[in-house]
Amino acid sequence: TATGSYAGGVCTIYIEHPSESPSTYYPYDKFMIAAPPALVADLGITKTADVDSVYEGNNVSYTITITNTGAADGPISTIKDTLPAGLTYVPGSALSLTSDDPTIAGNELTWTGSWNIDNFNDPINFVTLVFSASLDASAGDNLTYSNRAGVYYDGTDTSATGPTAPVKFLPPPL
Repeated sequence: TATGSYAGGVCTIYIEHPSESPSTYYPYDKFMIAAPPALVADLGITKTADVDSVYEGNNVSYTITITNTGAADGPISTIKDTLPAGLTYVPGSALSLTSDDPTIAGNELTWTGSWNIDNFNDPINFVTLVFSASLDASAGDNLTYSNRAGVYYDGTDTSATGPTAPVKFLPPPL
């Protein structure tokens, strides 16, 4: 006869050994087995710009890269990017992970979908989202702006960048 319990990541099994007599049992032998750690995804995000500076009316191309260094596949349901004031998303410019335009609220761009990043054992354990933004005339000249991007699953912020992808806004050339 065997009985067991599971607590704190350890499985304990008790085994009764019957003796040669059907009504007599030897004492329990106790076996403890540590459960393997849960497999989890570990998502990271970076954002880069294709230029260090941009003139009014020109575009800057941004690349958001999401990696998974965890042992489980990483699901993604939302990618958000907050553009600095003075930049406007260029419709139809999204590519790679999705070609869909984001939902835009103010300066926040939101892509929603159902994506998955393979675990670290897979040679392709990252995805990229590339898009463009245009520098408006309302932007301040000779100022450097950074922005932020984040990745979410079921409303939970799984990873976010700090201020990143700095771009200097330049006045139109004379």
